[in-house]
Amino acid sequence: MRALRIASVLATVVVVSVPLIQSEPSKAEGASIRSLLTRLVNAGESDSASYSRKLFKHWIDADRDCQDTRAEVLLRESTKTTTGKCSVTTGRWLSQYDGQVIEIANKVDIDHMIPLKEAWESGASKWSVDLRTQFANDLEFKWSLIAVSASSNRSKGDRDPAQWLPKNGVCDYLQRWVAVKYRWGLSVDPAESSVLTRELSGACGDATVDVPVALASLSPTTTTAPSTTTVASTTTTTAPSTTTSTSTTTTSTTSTTLATASVSGTITPGAFCSPAGATGYSSSRVLYTCKTSSTDTRNRWRQ
Repeated sequence: MRALRIASVLATVVVVSVPLIQSEPSKAEGASIRSLLTRLVNAGESDSASYSRKLFKHWIDADRDCQDTRAEVLLRESTKTTTGKCSVTTGRWLSQYDGQVIEIANKVDIDHMIPLKEAWESGASKWSVDLRTQFANDLEFKWSLIAVSASSNRSKGDRDPAQWLPKNGVCDYLQRWVAVKYRWGLSVDPAESSVLTRELSGACGDATVDVPVALASLSPTTTTAPSTTTVASTTTTTAPSTTTSTSTTTTSTTSTTLATASVSGTITPGAFCSPAGATGYSSSRVLYTCKTSSTDTRNRWRQ
């Protein structure tokens, strides 16, 4: 009599969590200001009571050249050669808010286009310390920080466009406001949105701009990618003269989208770097490239 025994099929699946970096496009290219406004989240302000200016570390010297963020903006915006090395003392600056021409640096304020308190109430309260520091010292996008007269900056305070507008260049001001909010993924409150929508309904809203998206809207999110291990079925057949046994096979596949950086350790976004083309991760695990930009011929860590 022939005895036949067939083993049952066994399949085992093991799921392993693998972090994947998911991100939005790195910039909005040639987008109209009006279209950027429509992409902003409309929401009421929150967390006002917990705000402190100390939560946004500034000014910092990101590239360690002895010139902090304030000095870098003064150097960038002066229309004549400045004096002073680590601290700028003289130059010539046109305050776009009120038209003042200023030649003594200590009479110039560096304005955060989006005031720190406004940023906090519009989403920055949920950011890491690193992101808040980068926002407060954002040299990559020239509209984020602007040299203006101390009097006009203090007149503005922490108010949004529903509460304050400059004497000069209202259209330019609103375009910059929307672009910087979009860059950092900040929301607009209903009153603010109403003013922006009204003022940008005409030619002012038609202007186009390239906006590099910042870390706030590119924060890594973790998902689970399946890593599957399958144990194939084992079949044993017993016959009077033949025994056949199939081998056990194991396959494993792991999926990840993390690119390999050419620089070990973490880099500081916006800092000077070399060589051109090098890549590295920031402390929040966002990939940067050492390159120039359309407004800056020096190599810095940029997205």
